[in-house]
Amino acid sequence: MDFQIEGDIENFGYRREGDGRVIYIYDGEMSFTAASYIEELAYTETYEDEDGEEHIDMAQYDPSFVTFGNHEVTDVEPLAEHIDEDDSQAKIAFFQEALDANIFLFLIDINKNIIYQLDEGNLEELLDSRYDLTLFAREYDHGYDY
Repeated sequence: MDFQIEGDIENFGYRREGDGRVIYIYDGEMSFTAASYIEELAYTETYEDEDGEEHIDMAQYDPSFVTFGNHEVTDVEPLAEHIDEDDSQAKIAFFQEALDANIFLFLIDINKNIIYQLDEGNLEELLDSRYDLTLFAREYDHGYDY
């Protein structure tokens, strides 16, 4: 499945250094393929293991816990577990709080095969009229430690 990317995908950083937190927001059926595609674009640096084999410098915490404000998103959860999705202001505030905590947000529109990197400029426009969203939290760290 090919996805069109809207926005720039940059390296998320690593958890031990205070970064490396991402929430994928699915509008439609969840697809791990979409998250893997984004990871491939974000993490391109490599390291060599003790056998001389080269690997991408990225590992995921499983389960992942992404905490910000009074919220903790654990692995896969419906947004409705955190807020009333019918309240547009609460929805935008929830995701704005995540952005303020330096969490990367990606909206994955499965029906259109489009991935949007969310930021303050497009948050309201892209999320306001979407409901039944599913959250997929991921924490990333250096691959050579695992």
